Amino acid sequence: MVSGNGDNNFTRRTYSNVFSLESSMMDFCFKFGWRDQSQAEADEVDLSAEVFMSPAHAKSLYQILGDTLARYEAQFGALPDFMALRNAAQGHEDVRAGGV
Repeated sequence: MVSGNGDNNFTRRTYSNVFSLESSMMDFCFKFGWRDQSQAEADEVDLSAEVFMSPAHAKSLYQILGDTLARYEAQFGALPDFMALRNAAQGHEDVRAGGV
């Protein structure tokens, strides 16, 4: 568990509605950003943070995120699959294992 009082100079909070992920054998790079409707239409993003971590830490994050989302959906209901919706709107097939 991460702890701290929030008064540290390195603490920065930001909202993100766009992200991407790059990986190599040695690390994962999560890029977080924000864009409004006009930026979305122009395919532009304001990058707000890049987070690098080892593959082992990325897997831990994956497991924690999956568990947290499962609890969220159990309490509040299923979230829409935005990737499938976006792909359908753009006329692309869902290439993930198992399809749509």
